[in-house]
Formats: sequence, structure tokens, C-alpha cells
Amino acid sequence: MNSNIFNTVYKRTLVFDNGFYLKKYFFGDAKLIRDNSQRLDHLRRVCQKNSATPTIEWFHEDYCLIQKSSYIIGEKPLALSAKNKLEDFSRSLDLLNLNKFSHGDLNRKNIIEDQHGLYLIDFEPVLEIPYKSNSVIMRGTEPYIHPLDRKNKKLTLLSDLLGFSCFSQWCFGLYSRPSFAVNNHIINNVLYFSMLENPFYSLYKYLLQSHEREI
Repeated sequence: MNSNIFNTVYKRTLVFDNGFYLKKYFFGDAKLIRDNSQRLDHLRRVCQKNSATPTIEWFHEDYCLIQKSSYIIGEKPLALSAKNKLEDFSRSLDLLNLNKFSHGDLNRKNIIEDQHGLYLIDFEPVLEIPYKSNSVIMRGTEPYIHPLDRKNKKLTLLSDLLGFSCFSQWCFGLYSRPSFAVNNHIINNVLYFSMLENPFYSLYKYLLQSHEREI
């Protein structure tokens, strides 16, 4: 995507202020903010209840949307230590899913780690941005966008599960990079796990058992 085209629709700046991250999102069309007001309120509420996410508040200034999120002190995950924290992380992700919430860009770059656990960060206010006729800018990261989401131009639980699966397999040492874990087998498995009551925990247990069989 041409960055000049992208920035006419949606761009952001980031500053750190007194223990909080302040992200300013500039929209080329204020209608995007109005159309996604339900997601903003949903995001605020679900993050207040989840220990694996920052707390988030939103403020409006014309075409500018300001996100104020708590700062979680952590580092980029290390596979060896992160694998022991995957179970609790999967349960936290199931709590988000229980509230019918999709992150949209769940992958290693949006996960941080400290001695206590893993944390999901970088929550976007808008996941799909209409741009010219039938074109849509999807705020996910390839190759973690599930083919069905790509086809339907909407980021859902399927992409979150795919990203979690790749991250988990990297933690288990099965791949040197999470992106290398994307294949037709796991893409199809994600469809099955998305229909279960606790999809992230169920997927974690499946991947753990598969890993243990290979040891």
C-alpha cells in the first residue's frame, strides 16, 4: 500500500506522558470515528476487565481521536520463557473473545512479556478502512490475516487465532519465526477451533500436545 495514499485516510502519532501512552489518530473522514464508536466503547470496557491488556480511554478532537492507554513495562517475548506463560495468555484471550471482541492484529510484535506473563497491546480503533469504491484497508498484518477474512474484507476471530497459533508454535521452538508457521493445515484448524467455547485455550492445548509428541 502506498504510504502517501494510506496517510490521507488514517495516520497516527505516539507520545509518552506521565505513565500513559497517548496515540493520536488522524482520520481523513470523521465518519470513520462515528461508525466505529461502538468498537471504541467495547474496547474500553473489555480492557478494563482484562489483566493481559492495558486500560484504554478515548477522547475526540474534530478529525482527531486520542487514545490514552496505561503503560505496561515489558520486553519483546523470548520463546523459551514465553512458552510457560501461554496457557494464562490463552485464557485471557478467551475472555476478550467472550465479549465478542477481535484484536485484528494479534502477532509477536503486539505482544510483550514481563516476569509475570504476556500482554496484548496496540489496539486499533478501526480495523477496516473503506478506501475508493470496493477497496478496504485492513489493519492486520500479513501473513496473519486469515484467507476468509481477506476474502470478506473483515478482520475477525479467525485472524486472531491464526496469529496466536503462529506465535505459540514459535514459542514451542517449532519455527524460527512465527510467520513460518502459516500453512494450510493450521489455517483449516483455526476454522474448527473458532467454533469452540474457549477457542484460544483449546488451540493452545492442541498445539502443546502436538509439541510434546514431537519431543
